[in-house]
Amino acid sequence: MSHGKPVLAHRSGGHLETVTEGVSGMFFEGEDVKELELKIKEFERAIQNNKFNPEIIKGTVARFSKKRFQNEMRSFIEEKWMEHRKSNA
Repeated sequence: MSHGKPVLAHRSGGHLETVTEGVSGMFFEGEDVKELELKIKEFERAIQNNKFNPEIIKGTVARFSKKRFQNEMRSFIEEKWMEHRKSNA
């Protein structure tokens, strides 16, 4: 996804947090080979019909960047530290 390419992922685990159906990719369910085959064909049609925007896909990946994590963690720690200091003043 970091290169703007959509993914076809199993609807489970971490994929549920990182893939947005119809935006950054598509999901398939279960372990049935026929169902997967149908979903692959649907996925290929969606790609051929330009249903996925590479720039939007790249943007969804930015939510998981190291820089964003560091900034949010720093803000969280500063906020909690200030709350702690006020409650002990």
